[in-house]
Amino acid sequence: IGMMKHISDQVLVMHQGEVVERGSTADVLASPLHELTKRLIAGHFGEALTADAWRKDR
Repeated sequence: IGMMKHISDQVLVMHQGEVVERGSTADVLASPLHELTKRLIAGHFGEALTADAWRKDR
């Protein structure tokens, strides 16, 4: 997850072979919609990134 914000413009999150979320990397990191995506981001960053934090850290 830490690298995806540096190398991708789009992201797709899958769970058990099903797409659960897709969108721009900035949008998904800043405002995850699916509970799994929220847990993945929280596990890595501690919380969802704001759009400003995502852009600054990128």
